[in-house]
Amino acid sequence: GRANDHEHPFLDVDDFAAPLLLCHRSLIATGNALIAAGRLTDILRRVTAVGLTLAPLDLRQESGRHTEAVGWIARALNLGPYEEAPEEERIAMLVREITTGTRTLDDIPVGDHPISGSVPHRAYLCQIRRLD
Repeated sequence: GRANDHEHPFLDVDDFAAPLLLCHRSLIATGNALIAAGRLTDILRRVTAVGLTLAPLDLRQESGRHTEAVGWIARALNLGPYEEAPEEERIAMLVREITTGTRTLDDIPVGDHPISGSVPHRAYLCQIRRLD
């Protein structure tokens, strides 16, 4: 399985949850149900409820806002054009960054790239979410 494969991100909820469930069962079997019922159970509930989503994305907002924000990030990190790219290229760019990228929002040279439109709002929400 993927439980021992640390070279690639988890793409399947079951692959991610399997070692957590193993720990949960082990804690219960060894008389540590109180520990199992804590943060581990919270994580398992979250994974069951929302899957492997790293941050909430409010899709109810107009998608142009998200496109603008991701486009700004792509320009800042020299990933190529995002807004003008066809959907297949956008997906490929995002998957490539998720699976091979090691960058975070902290790596973006904000001073070198003027922020406009809804980008500050999106960036602010990402900053808040990272504090959770």
